[in-house]
Amino acid sequence: MACPVPIPAIASLSYTALFCEENIYLLGQALIEAGFSADTMQVLFLSNRHKQIPLLCQKTQADNADYVMWDYHVILQLHYADQDWILDFDSKLDFPLLKQQYLQQTIIPHHTVKPEFQVYCRQIPMTDYLRQFSSTRAHMRDEDGHALTEFPTYPPILASDRDEAVDLMTYIDMQESLQNTTLHIL
Repeated sequence: MACPVPIPAIASLSYTALFCEENIYLLGQALIEAGFSADTMQVLFLSNRHKQIPLLCQKTQADNADYVMWDYHVILQLHYADQDWILDFDSKLDFPLLKQQYLQQTIIPHHTVKPEFQVYCRQIPMTDYLRQFSSTRAHMRDEDGHALTEFPTYPPILASDRDEAVDLMTYIDMQESLQNTTLHIL
């Protein structure tokens, strides 16, 4: 079931493979520009302390594989018409999709996977994310500073509030306690 909300077509949105945290930042901006309230959006960081989470129905999943193992993944939750929707650029599923359907088809139930592969979720209000998120893209460079993949054409995203900047690696660290965020297992 596709969301009845008039969001921009996925093809018209900014996307760079392997930069999900930046894709979701730009998606939040695009939805706000389209008339959505930032208060209806939450950024969801998925990871765990081992930085190994198996996700189903991902576009990078090999044909013969049951899942993709990510170190982390970032998606957007949108509350609209009294329902929560998930927007995930990297999913084979609908964009957007009802949250419950997304979770059932993407997350392997935590009681069926080893504890080191259980998926934790850090939930961040979009208003905070747009103000605080900062990334140098250092995690996408090798030890000599060379890019490991093609970088986005725009410059790295820096926090608009430098005093409250939160870098990418802090958001991913599921043992880090952060103000105005919630953390739970999926």
